[in-house]
Amino acid sequence: MDLEVRAVGLSDVGMRRERNEDSMLIDDDLGLFVVADGMGGALAGDQASQLCVKTIREVMTAQAKVVRDLASNPSPDRRAAVTKVVEEAIVTASARIFEEGQRTASKRGMGTTASCLVRAGQVAVIGHVGDSRIYLFRQGKLHRLTEDHTLVEAQIKAGVLKPDQVHLSPHLGVLTRSVGSQAAVQVDTLVLDLLPEDVLLLCSDGLYQYFEDSELEAAFRTGPVQYLDQSLVRSANVRGGDDNISVVVLQVGSAESDEETQALITRIETVRKLALFAHLTYKEQMAVLGVARERGASTDDEIVREGGSDTDLYLILSGKLRVEKNGVSIAELLPGRHFGEMSLLESRPRSATVRAITPVRMLAIAQRDMLALMRQDPIIAVKILWVLALGLSDRLRSTNLELVDLRSEPNLQVTESPFADDERTEVIKRPKI
Repeated sequence: MDLEVRAVGLSDVGMRRERNEDSMLIDDDLGLFVVADGMGGALAGDQASQLCVKTIREVMTAQAKVVRDLASNPSPDRRAAVTKVVEEAIVTASARIFEEGQRTASKRGMGTTASCLVRAGQVAVIGHVGDSRIYLFRQGKLHRLTEDHTLVEAQIKAGVLKPDQVHLSPHLGVLTRSVGSQAAVQVDTLVLDLLPEDVLLLCSDGLYQYFEDSELEAAFRTGPVQYLDQSLVRSANVRGGDDNISVVVLQVGSAESDEETQALITRIETVRKLALFAHLTYKEQMAVLGVARERGASTDDEIVREGGSDTDLYLILSGKLRVEKNGVSIAELLPGRHFGEMSLLESRPRSATVRAITPVRMLAIAQRDMLALMRQDPIIAVKILWVLALGLSDRLRSTNLELVDLRSEPNLQVTESPFADDERTEVIKRPKI
């Protein structure tokens, strides 16, 4: 699938500021797009954002082959390689800005946000620090792909502050993470597969502070995308223009629906509809998809073997599978189902065999990759583990109800239950015949 991407951008001083401390970059040859919002007083904010953009461009230029390799073959290893380069670019920028700030007292504490997107063929790799943002407009819906590294956002996540109380907070604009305030910085990353007609927006807070998400969504629906940067900046200035405003808009061209596109849509929909990931945001679901790899199997192939030591989680895209225990068929699995999820809790031998009844396509997620994602984003971990806990609770409840029904039957052997809620709960077994 060959996707054409067009980009436009605009950076404006706004209505209240004397100078523009934002910097932006559109480099179509590198497939590199950046918005940086500087801070630090005097001219330090200008220099911080400019040095950030310059450094990111230098690192990505030096590593251009890694990006080209991903464009030619979007394999999991190459996705990880570009993600590492994007992290390296922003961390290098942080070190340079910090060093510059240490040289001159008036620049001490200088820093900047950085929202960076690298496009490699049909794949976009995002790196993000601070409170600039990246949005995705896809199939009529707007999704935020970055999280603000602000004290207010941290308070919302902790339940201390409600979203509708944000405007009352005395901590508006206070960053918890920025590029250059320290020599090193933690970078949020996301790998996203692009679809035809996707639109991506990179912007500083000087823009989005004036828009509800529903208003931005409406702007994408109604306005010509090639002029969207101008219309959004103009609207922000009309509404106050209290800060510098920077906007980069990427529009993915239309393309005829082909097998590759349909396969990607199926993968996205499977992840989104799966009960295990139902409570994740769109961004979090795309992060899960970013660590998944597609796997096929032929009729009668064993996907996992009872007693086996593999630890992958599987999501079924198409086909039918059978679950076997001690050689006896106990269940069938259809598209949209998953299996192997207990590997997220423990590394124990497989409790059953899963075999393909028909040719099957699946998404496989390695335990190490899923656990790494959960460590990187504890909110994802909490949501997934909560669903797993509910599932285990339901299984336990069903088992206990079945045991209660069995107790009324005569000639049954009673032993202690391994699922006991307390010492009085028992397992009832049919006598051997």
